[in-house]
Amino acid sequence: MRKILPLTSRDETSPLQTAKRGLVYSRAVTFRALLIAAILSPLNIMWLLGSEGMGIFSTSNVSGLALLFNCLFILLVLMLVNRGLARLAPTKVLQAGELLVIYILLTGVTAMCGEGIVQTIVPFIAFPIRYVRPENAVEQRILELMPNWLILSDKATANGFWLGETGLFSDGYWRAWLTPVLSWTLLLGLIIFGLHCLSVLVRQAWADHERLTFPLTQLPLQLLTGQTFFCSRLLWGGIGFSILIAAVNGLHQLIPAIPGIPTRFLFDIYDHPLPRPWNNIETNVAFLPFVAGIGFFMPLSLAFATWFFVFIQNVELVFASLTGWDGGGFPYLSEQAIGAFFVIILMRLMMEKKYFLHVFTRAFARASTISDTGEAVSYRLALLGFLASVAGLGVMCLLMGFGSFATLLFVSLLFLQFLGVARIRAELGPPAHDLFWGNEVPSIIIYSLGSRAFSETALVGLAGLMRSFLVTSSGNPMPYQLEGFQMAKRLGVSGKNIFWSMLIFMVISIPLGMLLMIGVEHYLGAATAKGSTSGEGEVHFLFKNREYFWNPLVSVISDKKAQNTGAIGGLISGAGVAVILSVLSARFVAWPLPALGFVIARSDFIYRNAWFSIFMAWLIKSLFLRYGGRAAYVKALPLFFGFIIGDCLAGVAWSFISFLLHAPTYSVWY
Repeated sequence: MRKILPLTSRDETSPLQTAKRGLVYSRAVTFRALLIAAILSPLNIMWLLGSEGMGIFSTSNVSGLALLFNCLFILLVLMLVNRGLARLAPTKVLQAGELLVIYILLTGVTAMCGEGIVQTIVPFIAFPIRYVRPENAVEQRILELMPNWLILSDKATANGFWLGETGLFSDGYWRAWLTPVLSWTLLLGLIIFGLHCLSVLVRQAWADHERLTFPLTQLPLQLLTGQTFFCSRLLWGGIGFSILIAAVNGLHQLIPAIPGIPTRFLFDIYDHPLPRPWNNIETNVAFLPFVAGIGFFMPLSLAFATWFFVFIQNVELVFASLTGWDGGGFPYLSEQAIGAFFVIILMRLMMEKKYFLHVFTRAFARASTISDTGEAVSYRLALLGFLASVAGLGVMCLLMGFGSFATLLFVSLLFLQFLGVARIRAELGPPAHDLFWGNEVPSIIIYSLGSRAFSETALVGLAGLMRSFLVTSSGNPMPYQLEGFQMAKRLGVSGKNIFWSMLIFMVISIPLGMLLMIGVEHYLGAATAKGSTSGEGEVHFLFKNREYFWNPLVSVISDKKAQNTGAIGGLISGAGVAVILSVLSARFVAWPLPALGFVIARSDFIYRNAWFSIFMAWLIKSLFLRYGGRAAYVKALPLFFGFIIGDCLAGVAWSFISFLLHAPTYSVWY
């Protein structure tokens, strides 16, 4: 476990020290930076909807990655435009601080409008009234229990969304959507504001005292501050390597006569399922350059723990298959991950209790050993804002009929889950954190406590509402908020202006993204896939609400059960593993298995596709550090930056080629 430094310590890149290095960017949150971000935001949202929610760009799934390729690509384009302006109109060149602001604002918009929040909520709003079966009494009961201000109540409007049967501007169409859109905007706005304030409260503890490295901020900061960044031959070699693989394999997919470059080895579970007892294994042995690039920046012990625990999970699955116990949920991998996840974040909070006491003292008594002078807002405002957000969210839950116990459970789990994923990114920096077990948290908690402990209204709220925007933790906005404040601090940009501009952009992006999705899906038909490159009905898996939302909800309401002992056992065993690993990490400095690796190994993307690339990055980094020392590691960094940039450029290129050809094309991340 990482040792916390004294509270009087300061970040090595404090504003004063940054100024001495000549890296203060006085021009950051300017009118033109905000204007450019405002123009790019709806275009960015349409890109996300086209690539994920509608399947028009069949190879894109950008918001599912931890390092957002769409925002990175836009930053690269703006830097290229800057080079042209430097020759033609030097006074019009965007400053590094302005580029940072644009990048931060777009990451916030992407977090809200990606597959994890807006793209799941809009179908959730339109699903019940359209697909509830009249002959099913349980489904009819659920529909009655759902708050009518959070879902559509007009069936014709829902038919228009799913089938495109009515005119977009027909009488009453937008009026039917108005109440749910505004209600969800208020609900999500309260959550965003609370997470914004929470990011301010934890930033100094994680960045200055624990010295977490925030690995995923390294590439954007290098692009903005590295004066000779693009002069490295290794960088261009890495870019060329990634583009070559993507170009050859992309042409091979379109023209099979052209030979491809193998990136999957030994076996491919998608094309060749394994026989029993190996049939439960769902991991590919694949090399993805951008994953290797990100893995190279992960702390060595965490990279090792990630691929090691993927291997351990497969051992558990094979054992379950051999014994025939795999039919009832055993070995409860999701439950293990959930138990470990919440125990780790609670232990971290307990370790930082003295820090939070100083924060509270600073907020109200002002006499404290820590200072909030360099933070985005004062600790008083951040603390009061967080408490107001929690109170507002609690009131909305009570209005939905949750009841006090379910409200307390919902709000606590929600903020703990968001905080935990932010911690994973700050400390580990994985290529993805699509923790699909996140949407299982409500159901597992219900079955662990017993569904009889909750009212039907509370069950609908927990198993329906909470699942609607926790389908995957890739849509967690807090990491982008926290990393935005941290990058601003590193570059000496005013955190206060970043705080309010990012908050405004994220809140506005909610109704904007929802309305754009409603309009486009109404035109295409969400269930008919008229614009999809695959031609399949209900093109995006998030539209299959019956499988991901409705069936689990029906199961919870119809099965009035006591505790599920298997699920409880999984939670307890996962929590126990996390405690043991945390204690060993604290006691032995060289302990190679941090507890966070146990959690992130359950990321769907890492487990299925990325683990081998992380293993290769860990192996190469270990060899560099062992035989060449830190100097060799630093010298190799441009090569791995190039892997990431090359895959970013190639991925975006094939995405747009897919749109032009209206056919599936090569994907760099799957």
